[in-house]
Amino acid sequence: MITYVLGENGAFLCDMGTNALLHLHMAMDQDILRLRTQLNEIEAELHRRDEEDNPPDPEPEEDDPYPDDDDDRSMFADPGGTSALRAASKSNPRNLPCPTCGLSNMLTPKDRDLGYQCDRCSDAIEWGMDPY
Repeated sequence: MITYVLGENGAFLCDMGTNALLHLHMAMDQDILRLRTQLNEIEAELHRRDEEDNPPDPEPEEDDPYPDDDDDRSMFADPGGTSALRAASKSNPRNLPCPTCGLSNMLTPKDRDLGYQCDRCSDAIEWGMDPY
């Protein structure tokens, strides 16, 4: 039987019997299987490298302007308000005068350490008014 055989150097005519042709086809099938396996391995490696070079975006975090703040405002005298004055306690009593207006019992030692003034004076200054 004369048939075309595709080899490394191109196609050529070959006179071979059925048995030899069957062996040739089996060898070609094995080569195709080997090449497909290599192709799958190459594609998997390229995919792995792509994931290393382009990791997925992290989950978006909440739009919290103060990410380090645990939102515990219990340290403030008015936790839901605008005052920065600290809450009074046994260890931090409200027993000091305001350095601006002189009113007594307006600040705690922590407020004084932070350089604060009473809320009335602070608000007046923020609004451009005279605190006295």
